[in-house]
Amino acid sequence: MQEKQENILPKNLKRFYGIINVGFSFIVMFEGYFFSAFLTDYLLLPYAIVGTILIITSIFDALSGIFNGYIIYRVNLKWGKYRSWFLLGAFAILFFHTFKYASIGGIWLSTILIVLGSAVSSFFATIGQVANLSMLVTLTEDNRIRGQLASRRSQFATVSNILFSLLIFSIIAFFGRMVGDETLGFTLTAFFISAVAAFTFIIAYITTANTEHLHEHQMEDHLTIVQMLKVITKNPPLLTMMLADLMISIGNFLGMALAFYYYTYAIKMPFLLSAHMTISAVAQLAGASLSPLISKWIKEPKHRYITFFSFEVVVLVTASFFSTNPYVVLTMFAFFFLAIGAAMPTNSVLYANTAVYTRWKSGDNIGSFVMGMTEIPIKLGLLFRGILIAFALSALGIVAGQEVSAETANEISKLFVLAPAIGAFLAGIIVKFFYTLDENKIKELRQEIWDRDNTPTPFY
Repeated sequence: MQEKQENILPKNLKRFYGIINVGFSFIVMFEGYFFSAFLTDYLLLPYAIVGTILIITSIFDALSGIFNGYIIYRVNLKWGKYRSWFLLGAFAILFFHTFKYASIGGIWLSTILIVLGSAVSSFFATIGQVANLSMLVTLTEDNRIRGQLASRRSQFATVSNILFSLLIFSIIAFFGRMVGDETLGFTLTAFFISAVAAFTFIIAYITTANTEHLHEHQMEDHLTIVQMLKVITKNPPLLTMMLADLMISIGNFLGMALAFYYYTYAIKMPFLLSAHMTISAVAQLAGASLSPLISKWIKEPKHRYITFFSFEVVVLVTASFFSTNPYVVLTMFAFFFLAIGAAMPTNSVLYANTAVYTRWKSGDNIGSFVMGMTEIPIKLGLLFRGILIAFALSALGIVAGQEVSAETANEISKLFVLAPAIGAFLAGIIVKFFYTLDENKIKELRQEIWDRDNTPTPFY
């Protein structure tokens, strides 16, 4: 087997691997908590147009998620196979992301620019994230080191969530006061987030310098996209993880979008949204920090995954009985996000193992394409979120600035708490019964791959 590579990884790479998650998380958090609220409560768009925007932008997200891995796999730019996307992404996000939260001209011009800004910025943000994640497969074959890098990546993501939750309301208020217009202040906030994301992409580009030679042992085969999709369909563990992640994404994205309406309309305590975001982010960081310790207690990644999501279901179902009490809800969500943070490194390892399975099963080395498939459940989750949130807001009859009935408030509360719980429950069931790879199996597959790749071809 190949010698461990921990000592040859550049120090800056080990120190800053995953820094891109800071900017990416800012973008995702801003969209998850505020995009639908911006459309309904700032731009005051009709629900029909809000639903159309959410669905169209989600479709673009889903399509980009499908092809991002293939693009990374097929395209080699002069700044590096993976690093090029950090550099290009920085400039694309800086320019286009702001349009997603801008009111320019009339309703239809604003709608077109919102969709355009969302499509372009989402494509480059996601492809940068996929390139970063793909490096986890190619930099080393040692699962222990992969786990360490994945933990650092998760820690960056959760630290950024804390910073976002602590600062975002002050930033929105600051820009709003500066220009005397709440909507324009929101647009300037989006530009600030774009600048932060671009900065982290540049840092990722700099700190991954001189790493291309580390990918040489993982040079990927050149297959057509049809051939690769056939390979993917013959990878049951990957399909299992994608389906499980889809359930998680739908539930969590719905919960994020409904948080604004829960605290603003259901319990009439909008100031607690900031507390919810901060507590959740801190808990997620604590979970990510505890993940290496938990992995020593529960060594099998699959078992850790199921344990984490079972815990999530228990705490949110408990919260559902007290959904009109915001302080109980905040406490239960703290435990929920503790488990989310702890599960993130395990999720990355389970996906990385499916790339090993693909190479063993078909002999094709398409790790970056396989890891790119991790974004598809997220993008499809956003698509379903767009459809479901538009339907929910319309069905609940929420009108910007107007109070809702006690019955509607109760329905918002239940949906806010139970949507993530249902997603976690379905994900745990899917992985338990259909994910078949364990650590011993992966060691066997790696050994067979190594034996096959290093067996001399006989001459006749």
